[in-house]
Amino acid sequence: MFGYDRPKKTENIEKAIPELSRYATPEERLAVLKAWNRYFFRGWKRWVGMALSGVIVTLIMLPAWTWLSRKGLPPVVVGGICGGIVGGGSVALLQIFYRQQMLRFIRDDMNRNGLPICRECGYDLRSAQDCRCPECGRSLFEAAPGLCSILAQKSGSHPEE
Repeated sequence: MFGYDRPKKTENIEKAIPELSRYATPEERLAVLKAWNRYFFRGWKRWVGMALSGVIVTLIMLPAWTWLSRKGLPPVVVGGICGGIVGGGSVALLQIFYRQQMLRFIRDDMNRNGLPICRECGYDLRSAQDCRCPECGRSLFEAAPGLCSILAQKSGSHPEE
């Protein structure tokens, strides 16, 4: 589904999302990517977001179409250039809008599977001493739900909210 047929296909994605390398096996990485696809393509909001990115880029591209047409280029060339702008721009907008959601989804999965990681910045919280992420300062109640109570049990203190 969507290019994640084999664990080897995850290698390029790991370059963009370094958190995936914290999974022990390629099969685990593949499983979380498939889960992300099921989550991402569920519901109408995702499809509306993708359609809107196409519309936004198309509206931005219209002045380029007019300018290129006035330069005397053949319509096929103008269409090819503008099609590239629409396609590339749509992909770039989707990357900007949905990458953070994907990172949070993967970080939440890691937290559920026992690898404490800050939901906001991705910092490995296995060595955390208090209820704040040392990297971004976010409360661990928000950054890694459940970890603060474990830290409190170890230290014998009450977690701060």
